[in-house]
Amino acid sequence: MNTLNTMWKTTILAISFCFIFINTQAQTVLTLQPSAATGKDATLSNFPNEPTLNFGNNAEFISESSSINFNSHPKRSLIQFDLSSIPANATVISAYLSFYAYNLPGTGGHLVLNNNTGYLFKVTQPWNESTVTWSTQPTYSTADTVILGISDSSNQNYLNVDVRNQIQK
Repeated sequence: MNTLNTMWKTTILAISFCFIFINTQAQTVLTLQPSAATGKDATLSNFPNEPTLNFGNNAEFISESSSINFNSHPKRSLIQFDLSSIPANATVISAYLSFYAYNLPGTGGHLVLNNNTGYLFKVTQPWNESTVTWSTQPTYSTADTVILGISDSSNQNYLNVDVRNQIQK
């Protein structure tokens, strides 16, 4: 196995999502910090022998692209927040998502040698944390893509990433 280009970002599932929305005349702040029990996330892997495996219980939130024998083998992660508490007639005036780096023992953190730009896309199809795989991954929209810039350290946090356009109903 020849790994030519690897990039990955690892975050602990202490991801927070903060919304401020206006419902008629009142302004409300909603902060979502799902735990492992209440959150919904999964890793999807196109590594050899992994496209049909489920990684819904993976401890990492991974975005990775490796080249093995000159073939690309990406990994990506899904995350879903319960937004049902936002009223249908609300106007979201801001929404932020923060990713906090946590280097699991033995992983060495994410590499900063190559272009490791990350992208956040809006998932447009339902998915199940315990069954989703690379081969069954949901569709997504590239409209309002959020770009996570190249990291400058192996434990870079991405704080207060603006995702308002992705969650506005």
